[in-house]
Amino acid sequence: MSLFKFISVDCGGGKTYGLTKLIQRTNDHYIIVQATKQLIEQTAKELDGICKVITSDYSGNVEKDVSDFLLNPTNRVLILSEKAFMHISDLSLLRQWKIYLDDVVNFHTYRVINTEKKYEIEHELFKDFAEVTENYVTAKPVTAFTDDLVQSMSCNFNFISSYDHFIMNSNFFDKNGKIGHMDVYSTECKQLSIFAWVDLEKYKGLDLTFMANRFDETLIYKGNPELFKEVKLEGIRQRKVPVLDRLKVYYFSKNNRFTRTYRDANPDALKQVVEYINTNVKEQFYYTTNNSIGKVLNGEHIKPNSRGMNKYQEYTTAVWLASQKPSPVESRLCEMMFNITREEILQNREFENIYQFANRSNLRDYESIKEVVIYVFDEEQARSLTDNIYYIDVGLDDGTYKFEPIGLSKNDYKRYGGITLERYPNIEIFEKYMNKKSNAKLNERQRQHFYNKWHSLSK
Repeated sequence: MSLFKFISVDCGGGKTYGLTKLIQRTNDHYIIVQATKQLIEQTAKELDGICKVITSDYSGNVEKDVSDFLLNPTNRVLILSEKAFMHISDLSLLRQWKIYLDDVVNFHTYRVINTEKKYEIEHELFKDFAEVTENYVTAKPVTAFTDDLVQSMSCNFNFISSYDHFIMNSNFFDKNGKIGHMDVYSTECKQLSIFAWVDLEKYKGLDLTFMANRFDETLIYKGNPELFKEVKLEGIRQRKVPVLDRLKVYYFSKNNRFTRTYRDANPDALKQVVEYINTNVKEQFYYTTNNSIGKVLNGEHIKPNSRGMNKYQEYTTAVWLASQKPSPVESRLCEMMFNITREEILQNREFENIYQFANRSNLRDYESIKEVVIYVFDEEQARSLTDNIYYIDVGLDDGTYKFEPIGLSKNDYKRYGGITLERYPNIEIFEKYMNKKSNAKLNERQRQHFYNKWHSLSK
């Protein structure tokens, strides 16, 4: 039985505008949950006079102010961020509200934390540990803190309060024995991997509607398709010319996928692309990069997650130089818990964000017939947008920037050479090996190199 509704509308199709018009036509009470401050501000402007906005920009204690408002509403429309919504603990306060989650589709997270505070994590931050597999345990979060040290740690783990279920690598908590009544933890693994997600069924009985482009391709839908049914929203716009007929995409590499591992190993490759764009792209453009790359082009820099942004509708050129691919461990856990594949994560995260990014341009003008040009790094990214793609050869595929591991010691090379399917026949056994003390000093790029070898053997 379906518990929730969803509305699928293309970028710029007017789903937020249609929602504000629906609200203005009725006298019902609404909560709008949105992912960006810019979108919240735009929506609040449309609903000026009948809405209350509670975000960190307007409140010193968002959680308390939201609770106080729901107990004694002063407006019939409340606009919140997704974080504020997920922090509402008393869900009975939501029963009289129609709730719309506008472009809020990320209901899981994956974090890797380097720490030696094993006791505090096992006994103060989490409780009720239970084994899922030989390598992973589940746990429940502790929500009340008294000790100053633990409270400080919780601030570093502040994402915990937004999620309901947690899976962690069990070898982080391995013990060598006791001294008196105190556990003595092993020092072999100092890296804690946490996969967390929201329990959607806790919202059962509430009037929830999700709105997003291609909602049925999001991870939240794919992990729980039986919970949703599609509904329509009035007033949605139709394009004069389809997106695919307006897009022209250029890319710079046929053989190399743009990943963190690749760009760390080949810094000159990105410099070649940056130099080409800064020299040859004369049109006004906006662009995005990963945080580690920063502002390197002559255009207007924006964040990769640009949902709801309308500022660049006059632009017909944009550049995407970012990677948002999942790690091998996150992919494994998504598949284990939700039967979601790495390819589906990639589609929902990187490729959907590229599409959202492209639609900050003149593509948002449904009456326009102008061609829009997008530059991306690799062919896979280009084909995620259209088949109308063109290759620009700046020397990335001629072997000049072929990946070679950097900084591996003699012992590292020896361990790398020892990776075989006979020794590590499945990912669980391989991950247990990777979490050993002998691999603790590997940096992220080196670890990815080890994982890449195992995955290439297991295909």
